[in-house]
Amino acid sequence: MKNKLLLSIALGFGFVSLSFSQFIAHELGVTVGTVSFQSDYGERGDFKSTSNNIGYNIGLVYYIDFSWIPLYSLEYIEDHFKLKGEISYTNVKFEHHGRWVEGNSTFAQQLRAMHGSTSIINFGIEAVWFPLSIKESRYQYPGTLNPYLSFGPQYNHYSPSVKSDLGPIGSKFTTPDKFITGHTNQAGETLSLVGSIGTRFKLDTRSDFIVDFRAQYYFSDWVDGLNPNSDVYPENKKNDFLVGISVGYIYSFD
Repeated sequence: MKNKLLLSIALGFGFVSLSFSQFIAHELGVTVGTVSFQSDYGERGDFKSTSNNIGYNIGLVYYIDFSWIPLYSLEYIEDHFKLKGEISYTNVKFEHHGRWVEGNSTFAQQLRAMHGSTSIINFGIEAVWFPLSIKESRYQYPGTLNPYLSFGPQYNHYSPSVKSDLGPIGSKFTTPDKFITGHTNQAGETLSLVGSIGTRFKLDTRSDFIVDFRAQYYFSDWVDGLNPNSDVYPENKKNDFLVGISVGYIYSFD
């Protein structure tokens, strides 16, 4: 699945680039940021879980600017939309937080002893909408803002790790009952949807500084390595989800 998706993305960008190469402006950039992962570690919505189960994201982004294409009847699309391709890497470390880890019960001690992490390789395409004119933004002064919204799918290859300080994970002596069969250290694949809101800061005629706020919903509950039976533990029925903020640099080759 991984190789087929990568080939499809490459062929898609190649076809578009070859078909409209004389009209398309290309942009390349790098981003780096922090993410907060909402998972089966801790309570969903708990402040400590949200603020402590965090990680980082590093990405390479590629934009196709259609504003040079004479679409005529689709003038709004060419002047307000770009197509974005992204390859990125995400890494997050996990611990249990919240009221369930308090006290000296066996359950609380086992939760406190659990640690985990996941690393995710992401590939995706997003449609990026700029409410302000893309053509006019080329002639703006340095420091000018150009906000945007974006949305699109991603393919994600994840590699989770679940451990316990008490001993091998999966034993009733080291692992809470709900996670004995509800954990994995096996890599997997899933799809996700990504939505972003952000802005570009004009540096010069070819360069932009970018600030991006992201939300990402995975179509799997195994990305963090934990997935208790939702019929028995309804508090863990939701799939994994993250929010994050990134900054980056974009260079235009038009």
